[in-house]
Amino acid sequence: MKKPERKTGLNLKTLLLDDDLEMLNVQTQKLIGLGLDVESADSMQRARMLFKQDPMGIKVLITEINFQDGDAFALIKWMRKKNPNMISVILTGDADLPSAITAIKLGFADYLEKPVSMKELQNALLKCRKMIEGLPAADVHTDTRAGRNAAIKTWRPQWHLDLVQLMNESVKYWQYSTRTNRGELAKRSGLWAIQIERNSIRARTMDRYTEIETLPQHPHWDKVLETARFVLRHCPPSSQRFEIEVLLYRLQRLMSADESDFPRTPPAPSIPEEPGEALAPVSGPSHNIPVEP
Repeated sequence: MKKPERKTGLNLKTLLLDDDLEMLNVQTQKLIGLGLDVESADSMQRARMLFKQDPMGIKVLITEINFQDGDAFALIKWMRKKNPNMISVILTGDADLPSAITAIKLGFADYLEKPVSMKELQNALLKCRKMIEGLPAADVHTDTRAGRNAAIKTWRPQWHLDLVQLMNESVKYWQYSTRTNRGELAKRSGLWAIQIERNSIRARTMDRYTEIETLPQHPHWDKVLETARFVLRHCPPSSQRFEIEVLLYRLQRLMSADESDFPRTPPAPSIPEEPGEALAPVSGPSHNIPVEP
């Protein structure tokens, strides 16, 4: 007998797949706490069985990557034959760039690394719900500052949001590695105009790329990618590189005319003291980018 679907806060029936039973129980409780109707599976075989029972009812798949009886990428291809609109999310303890690239190519909505906080999980699920519902910008109220900011985010293309995130992740990685500020990054990279104010370096144009509300409508995306690559080349190895590399790959894939894989940028042994070093070129788009106003 099929159990009735419960009314939930997020109104998403979710299939959770993880071969670590302890982790499966923890994540199941988190999802229930967020108001979801959750089906849990600890193997590909059980996940397929649960999916077959209600292929169109399951709205979201949250899954680890590797299992003894297969992998998540083969599973999602099989599931999409039955339910092409199902949204999928990776939640893994074995995050790496190749699997993240595969997830992007297969259209996974998000790629989360364990351990994941309740807030991160909630944000990922809200993103899934918006993708399912296709919320129109007209539903956003613009009579308050918060509403206007929400409207800006709604009307922006996704790559604008990725561009801002890439800039912020690059600045954080630079600050962590060099113990200097973003003004110093602008100076040493030679990519952004700088001003000296009260004995400190400011980069006002660069600052505009750290907030979606101030990002130019026609941003110089190539400068942001060059900045990220400069940081990757000149900062020592760190776990913070991973997210930057994923964002770089996603943006370059969008902007490039070809489908070539993103070239890894190896770290350099030291931080450059002054600008002027040759920078590796960034692949450009097949069309001209409008000049920033």
